Amino acid sequence: MLIHRGGGEAFAFSDPVPHDEPGKTYYKTKVEVTLGDPLPLPDPLPALRTPAPPAGA
Repeated sequence: MLIHRGGGEAFAFSDPVPHDEPGKTYYKTKVEVTLGDPLPLPDPLPALRTPAPPAGA
């Protein structure tokens, strides 16, 4: 999961894809929402409430 406060977005990555290069990770699934909207997470986790962007952001 990644929260980008300056951009007003939240991201969740799941379903890792094997990769030959050490230290590199790739994901098959990416979910993106605007801050203030719930961020769906993979089952069985509930959606994550994301904060509204700070004033002036």
